Amino acid sequence: MISDTAQTGPLILGGTGRIGRALRRLADDGHWPMGRAALWHGRRGDYAWDMRETPPALPRPVRGVVVLAGVTEGAPDALAANTDLALAALRLAARERLGPVLLMSSAAVYGREADPGREDTAAPAAPYGEAKLAMERAVTAEVRRLGAQAPAACCLRLANVAGCDQLFGAMSAGPVTLDRFEAGRAPRRA
Repeated sequence: MISDTAQTGPLILGGTGRIGRALRRLADDGHWPMGRAALWHGRRGDYAWDMRETPPALPRPVRGVVVLAGVTEGAPDALAANTDLALAALRLAARERLGPVLLMSSAAVYGREADPGREDTAAPAAPYGEAKLAMERAVTAEVRRLGAQAPAACCLRLANVAGCDQLFGAMSAGPVTLDRFEAGRAPRRA
């Protein structure tokens, strides 16, 4: 078991993705909460780990895990890796007693519902949303299976993150034209 200290921060799995890089910039600028030092994961870096393999020892104490690692595009079999990555994170947290685990899911699990989304009304309309919903269900099952050894876990259905989504990426490359329907409305975004 890894001990806790006052300055121990979370392990950020997937720290080299779009959201991870944005968070890292905030941390590097001194905006990380309470001065707690996060341990940043990637295939290279602070904590290098191919999450399909056995995790190496942590180089220093951490408290809690934020799982940003995931697959955002591809065929359904490629998207199914979201479940594998989430379960690897849960098992590491349980083994090392790292504390709570926050896993990034997606608002895509709600599909095209016009009403506000509810946890029990998920209806994905595309393979990505289906993969994230399957990941959530696998996390719930794994927490039950681990029983008393399970860390507290929460799946956050994240929508678009300004500066990290495709629209903002395109805007950084130059002017962007948004489509407008005949009724005068643009496509709706999460």
